[in-house]
Amino acid sequence: MFCIKGSTWLLCVCGRSKTRRRRWRGFNLLWEAVGLRVLTASFTVDQILLKKVAQLEEAWTQKDKFIHSSRMIIRFREDHISRLEKKLKAGESSTTDAESQALIDQLKKEIKILGDQVDHHPKMTRYAAENYSLREENRLLRSLESVIKCEEVSTQVAAELEEAFRKALESEKLTPASTAASTSSATDSASAATIEKLNAKLLQKQSDLTAVLQAFEEYKDVTKKQLSQLQSDKRYLEKSNRHLENILEASHACKKHEVSELNRIHVETIKILTTPTKAYNLRSRLIPLSSPEHLNGIENDGEDIWSEQPPSDMTEMALTEELRHVQDQVSRVQTQLNEEEMNNSKLLQQIAKLEEQIAVISQESDQKEEQLHAERANRSKDQLSFQETVNGLQQSLQSEQQAAEVLRSEIRDLRLVLQSSDKELTSVKSGLRETQREHQEEMSRLSSNLIGTQLQLDKVQLEWEQLLEQHRTLQDSFDQLQAEAKFDADQARQELCDRQKEVDQLKAEVLDLNNSLKAERECTSSLMSQLKENKENTSKELVETMAQNTQLRKQDSDLMLQNLNLSSKLADLEQNLTSANGKISSLEQEIKHDKDVLLDLMNQTRDLRAELSHKEENIVHLSGDIKDLTAKYNYACCERDSMREQNQKMQVEIGELKETMERKMASNKIEVEVLQEEITYATEEVERLTKVCDEQQSLLNATQEQAAQKELIIKSLEQKVQQQQEAVEKTVRNGGFKPTEPTVTPKSVNRTPCGFGSFNRDLTEVLESQERELENRRSSMMTMELLLAELNSERSAKNEEIQRLKEELREKEIVRMEIQGLLEKFYTKEGQLTPTGNNNSEDLGKDLRQAVLKQLEEERAEKNQILQRLSAAQRKLQEQESSFAQSQTCIQELTTELRNRCLELRELNLRVHDEEKLLQENEVLRRQNEKLSEENGKLVGHKNHKQRIEYLVKLKKDNTRLQEVNFVLMKVLVG
Repeated sequence: MFCIKGSTWLLCVCGRSKTRRRRWRGFNLLWEAVGLRVLTASFTVDQILLKKVAQLEEAWTQKDKFIHSSRMIIRFREDHISRLEKKLKAGESSTTDAESQALIDQLKKEIKILGDQVDHHPKMTRYAAENYSLREENRLLRSLESVIKCEEVSTQVAAELEEAFRKALESEKLTPASTAASTSSATDSASAATIEKLNAKLLQKQSDLTAVLQAFEEYKDVTKKQLSQLQSDKRYLEKSNRHLENILEASHACKKHEVSELNRIHVETIKILTTPTKAYNLRSRLIPLSSPEHLNGIENDGEDIWSEQPPSDMTEMALTEELRHVQDQVSRVQTQLNEEEMNNSKLLQQIAKLEEQIAVISQESDQKEEQLHAERANRSKDQLSFQETVNGLQQSLQSEQQAAEVLRSEIRDLRLVLQSSDKELTSVKSGLRETQREHQEEMSRLSSNLIGTQLQLDKVQLEWEQLLEQHRTLQDSFDQLQAEAKFDADQARQELCDRQKEVDQLKAEVLDLNNSLKAERECTSSLMSQLKENKENTSKELVETMAQNTQLRKQDSDLMLQNLNLSSKLADLEQNLTSANGKISSLEQEIKHDKDVLLDLMNQTRDLRAELSHKEENIVHLSGDIKDLTAKYNYACCERDSMREQNQKMQVEIGELKETMERKMASNKIEVEVLQEEITYATEEVERLTKVCDEQQSLLNATQEQAAQKELIIKSLEQKVQQQQEAVEKTVRNGGFKPTEPTVTPKSVNRTPCGFGSFNRDLTEVLESQERELENRRSSMMTMELLLAELNSERSAKNEEIQRLKEELREKEIVRMEIQGLLEKFYTKEGQLTPTGNNNSEDLGKDLRQAVLKQLEEERAEKNQILQRLSAAQRKLQEQESSFAQSQTCIQELTTELRNRCLELRELNLRVHDEEKLLQENEVLRRQNEKLSEENGKLVGHKNHKQRIEYLVKLKKDNTRLQEVNFVLMKVLVG
């Protein structure tokens, strides 16, 4: 702006003579070129910087909004805790002190956890780092060399223009102003052409830039999508590789363990078959220990059966059978392991796919959250716009209130006038009474005179009405003339403004042209100096410079023609200005003439008013009616003021109620959001518990099936034991043996697996974790119930306030109806009392009626607005009640589901206890079976060699079969 002002002053001063024009052309052209270059460079740099700054500010605002929302949630929780503490201190809560303190501690812990999460959240740290980087980018952009250079160039140009301006002022103070227009017109056309070309180039470059930016953004989006897909594929492959490696390691470990177990079992079987049993001397042969009742000390003679070894064929057969059984078991286990590995690989693939889907869903949820933040920002903007509209309406209300106060002041003035008239009437009445007492005889003459005066009054009233009509017509004509004069003046002002704008534009163009001329002059001066230096050596360059000089002279002539055209245009504009000023002066004269006419009319009206005042002295009998009217008017004004005060109080109360309602609505909304979040969390937990219960139910079903199988096995074993006991009893009955002291008793090896402690421990841990989760859910349900109770209490309070407001509105409507009835009575009495009243009293009555009716209509409109607001508040409360009812139903459903889950868990505990009892009984029966088998072998093995061998083979087969069954059962229980 400073550069433009300096150039304008230079144009005004220079160009007043032909010689000075030639001096300033090159200077102006040079300045124009420099200014255009500086402007284009600074414009592009400023646009780029502004775009970057806008993007950075948008990112900053989004992050600040996220931080603000998280802080608001924490503040809401803290407010809720403070309210609960206040209620507990006041003794309003029904829970005990310990429970309330536990709830408060739990909420405080949640707030601490949330605060730590907000402080240590990766998004928060990322946002802080991004803010820091954005600030550094702003600093770097501000400290760029291009920006600094632009500022320095602008300062240098301003300083040079100031110096040129001072020199021009000192040198050219008394030159004529006519030549300025001619120079400005020539420079204006050239500068306009150059500016248009530059603008066209700028538009082309901007369009190219936008196209390139759009293509680059599209390429970025495509590359981002491809990168995200490749990253997801990479993650999936990495997870699958990890799972396969884990599976291989587990399979190798399982194989090693199985091989070691098989080797151990094989070694034990070989040891069992190859180790000889010790015997004792019975008569002449060795007999194995039969029972603990061999303490008689009697020795029996016989053959040594135990010294004889079994045949090698039988041992080989037994070993081959055992190896075959072991190989079958190994093949079965291997097939099961392969199937389980296949299932595990499939499950791992499904898990990886699900994790990828979860990652995609999380990204979509983040995008949705960003959209929600943007929508919230738009809502905040809308709220700000609404607040601005409300402020405008409040200002309009204040202006209307000020107008009402002005009207009140006018009414007070009228009251004072009426009081003064009342005083005058009282004085006149006293004088009349005195004259009546003194001149009772002259009543007859006065009656005749009164008739004449009434006729004269009628004539005067007719004349007054005619004068009023004339006054109205004159006033209308005056208003029309005044409006026309204003319209003409406004048109002239608009034309002047337009012409001034055109002149300013032309001056700006002239400045640009002068700058370009200065630049060309400097170029020509530099060329001339070079030509003088190189004149002796280069003749060709002289020819070229002459051609350039001719071209420059042609350009100067063109610029001179343009300046002449501009000067002609300026002369036309000055003529138009002079004509407009003449019109304005003529209109002002007409207005003065109209004012004189109005003054004459005002003087005439004053004279007529004086005559009327003289004639109104005879109208004394209307004074009493006027007093009554004034008294009634005062009473009505008092009632109106009281009604206004009541309405203002009501408006203040309604505003306070609105504020409280809005605050409560906001708190209710926040609480509803929190409740919804807690309900969603509770539903998720319930779903998880249902899944856990289903899994436990499946485990229970499996254990029940296993228990049923075990019961069948136990029954079969009991039958076998009974059969063996019967066989033992038969053998005891057939022959009673009396064995001697044993040397060493044989001991049987216990090869059954011991106990089920690990399974029971896992079940107890699962049950304890589920009980803890149930306790947490109960505590959350208690907090939810407390919140619902608070919301119900607030809702009841709001309903009570609404009912109270309705009652107050009804009372005010009743008062309004009473006032309306009183006014109607007043108007009827006024009509009855003043049948012979004057036109002035009728006008006053009409004004009063209109004023009162306007006030009543305004009050009705305000009351209708209040009722509409109350209805809207009731609707909102109903919506809140419906949402609270829905939340209560959801909570009840959750409580029922939790109770059902608790009952199911109790049943599970009972079933597990029963299963443990069954397992203990199974172990007891197994031990008894082992003891009975030992005794049976001892009793039966002494009779015959062949019988002993057959019995041993049978016992080994039964024992191996039972061990296999027990091993399978243990596998099923553990798996």
